[in-house]
Parts: sequence; C-alpha cells; structure tokens
Amino acid sequence: MYIRDMNSLRVNFNLEVLHGCKWSCVGCYVDTKAQSGFVNDDLEKFKKLTHSFRERELIPSILILGPTDIFTAGNRVDFLSNEDFIELSKEYERLTLTTTFQELDYDVLRILATKYQHLEVEFKIIIDLPVFNDDEFLLNVQQKMNEAKLALIACKKFVVHPQLNLFNAPVEEMRRVLSNYISINERSYRFFDEGVDYAISFGRRAIPKDYQYKAFQLLKDVFNTHISNADLAKNVHFDTGNLMDIRENIFTYRNGEFFFAPKLYDEYVNFDQRYKINVTRWHADEFVDFQRNLLIKQYQDIEKLPCHDCAYTATCVDKGAVDFLSFLGTNECIFPRRAIDLVNRAALLEKEAI
Repeated sequence: MYIRDMNSLRVNFNLEVLHGCKWSCVGCYVDTKAQSGFVNDDLEKFKKLTHSFRERELIPSILILGPTDIFTAGNRVDFLSNEDFIELSKEYERLTLTTTFQELDYDVLRILATKYQHLEVEFKIIIDLPVFNDDEFLLNVQQKMNEAKLALIACKKFVVHPQLNLFNAPVEEMRRVLSNYISINERSYRFFDEGVDYAISFGRRAIPKDYQYKAFQLLKDVFNTHISNADLAKNVHFDTGNLMDIRENIFTYRNGEFFFAPKLYDEYVNFDQRYKINVTRWHADEFVDFQRNLLIKQYQDIEKLPCHDCAYTATCVDKGAVDFLSFLGTNECIFPRRAIDLVNRAALLEKEAI
C-alpha cells in the first residue's frame, strides 16, 4: 500500500454483517445466514482501526453494508440505528447498500434520511439475468428506486450501481447474453441512468475453480469483442479498464475476521485462507503488511505468468489480480487487454484535447 498523491489511496470495508433475506435470486452466491453483525466489541475496535488508517494518511472511503438486501435483512433496523455505527460512519465518505429494490422498508429510509445525511448513499441494485429483459419488472424496480431517492434527498448524494446477477445460469445462456453486452448496457442506462456491471461473487461459496475460470474468460471475450472503438469505450461501465482503481483497497469483515478482496471486474469478496489478514491489534499496519507481502509475492511469481511483459502489470499487482491467477491455477490472463487499451487511449485523447 503506497501513497501516490493526496487522493490516491482510499480504504473500503465490505461489512458482511446483515443476515436474512426475503429473496431467492438465481444468481446469488450469498449465504444469508452466515453472518450475525459485529462480534463482541468489534464495532468499538473498528473505530480504532479507522483512526489508525487516518494516522497513516490513508482515506477511509466506503462502508459497504451487506451482503443481503438492506430492505429485508433481519437485523437491518437495529444495525442502522446503532449509535456507535452511526458515529463510525462519520469517518467515511459513502455508505453502500445492496438491494433488489423489489420492496422498500420505510423505517430504513427514515433512519438513512435522518441519521446518515453526512454521507453519500449508494445502492447496488442486484438484478437477476432471467428478469433483466422484463420491462414490467424493471419499471417496478425503477419506481422503487425513485421513491427511495426522493426520501433520501437530504443525504449528501444518492448513487445507484446496477449489477446483473449473470452467473448460476447455463454457459450457453451466459454466452448469448454477454454477446449482446452493448444493448444490455443501453437498457441499463434507459432504466437507471447508469451502465450495468456484473456481480462477481463466486468467492462467497466453494465454487469450482474451472467454472470461475470459464466465467472470467467469457467476460474477457465479450469486452474484447464489443468494446471495438473509442466511442463505445466512453459509454460502458467498465471498471476493469479504469487504471485508477489502484486507489481503492477493499477489505471484507465477517464474524470477527478480515479478508483482502482482489479487484477484478468487481471486488472479489471471498473467505479463502489465502486472503485472510491476521488482525490482533486492529491497526492499519496489519493491513499494510499483508498487502506489502502480497505485492512482493506477485513480483516474485511474475516470470511464470504472461504479466511480466504487459503494460498493465503494476496496476494488476496493485489490484491483487496477478496473485489471483495463481489462486485460479492458471497462467493465462483473465482481462481483456485489447479493450483496456481502447478505454485508456480514449481517455488519453480526451485529456489531450482539453
């Protein structure tokens, strides 16, 4: 973890603390009963941890509260009403919540509107593949989203981030849908004013590595194929092509333990021992040490991978993506380098034109 400039390094925490969910989404890998809030006095220790990041001049940026729907989780009201959590949130810039927007809880909206005005509030809108082409379904989601936006007008900012639950579908159906990526993205803009992203949540379950590898290759192929010119590159939601994602460091908390989340097409939330961070002092140094060791390991392994002569090696090392190849058991790149070239070439040309 190295500071590059004043705004270069932000620390995000994915808090897996909500349990229970009303929905049974086809593409969901979340174990809805695997987490039960903060363990013992962990919330108090989390404040200490946050302050230690600030002391190291790192920026506590986003608290991601999940993993279940904020409007149906069993402990949602108690958690959001917790004064200690409200105080902790004041150290951050944004609160991110997961929802299907199939249903609203007006108590949750009231608490957010009155207790979290100091924050940007973001909703990750999870949409299952089978219903993404259903206008009536998406119009209902859109109506609930707009209602929530109106209720939270006092908050610092209202942000939405549509995510398509693509996986857990037959491979041929995934390939068919992915091959139509541009129209999917346009459809997302039509209903949500934002491009769609794909929920990469395999790490929450013991999903076979070969299945994961094939899914990443499908994503790689679709972006390489369909981001074919600079104009298209400007209109797609393509986090992978954003080289400035090195600013984000994402860690997951669940049941008293912390895990590093590699930044792939989205954050790869996982509970594998490979990514577990041994936290005893609840201090930023423990997280910095983990990433420093991971960085060294990746550069030691790089000669065995296609990364050693790639222009994006440093970025992928910062994201933990080079180590992820070893985790998957492959020496083949999982990223669409052709599309990344186009995205960054377009950004560079636009900057030069100013």
